[in-house]
Amino acid sequence: MLILMTIGAFLVDKFYLTDNVLSGVEYEAKKEAKSGFAKEASAKELTPEIIERMKSDIIAKLKEAETHGQDIKEGEMFYTNDPTTKMRGVCLAIGGKRPISCDSFGPLQMKIPTIQGWYKELYGKEVTEIEAFNIAEDMKSAAPLATDAIVRIPGAIYAWTGAKNEKEFYDYVIPLIREYEAR
Repeated sequence: MLILMTIGAFLVDKFYLTDNVLSGVEYEAKKEAKSGFAKEASAKELTPEIIERMKSDIIAKLKEAETHGQDIKEGEMFYTNDPTTKMRGVCLAIGGKRPISCDSFGPLQMKIPTIQGWYKELYGKEVTEIEAFNIAEDMKSAAPLATDAIVRIPGAIYAWTGAKNEKEFYDYVIPLIREYEAR
């Protein structure tokens, strides 16, 4: 499947892939509009190195959006109270045990139930809350799980609220990765 991306002069502040990527030399995302820019990019033109860089860039963008640039040291616990709208009242109530889905953990700010669900869907294995917590807090475990989920589960990227800020980028790059890996 060939993916066509057209950006006209009237579109401002949109992501596009430069000629370097389209020729398979190097991946680069730029935030600017080019008058009359119209290129066709095919997964056939991409290399494993470019695909890995795209995946790394996805994770780096997520981490930056979710941590707001905070430097998280190895072994340091990082979490935020991050309830969904429908859970807000339950999560903010005083007293009693709070549901585990009230908080997001680790550099990628992943929820325990989300990790458990993705792990089961992707790898066919159930993980405990403690195992899911350890995955979230360890970037070496969280990044591969997040990457697999983003590439293999439609819509998984939008489990992160910060991803909405880079929607054009993700909506273009993720299908390219999927197409490439389906070959």
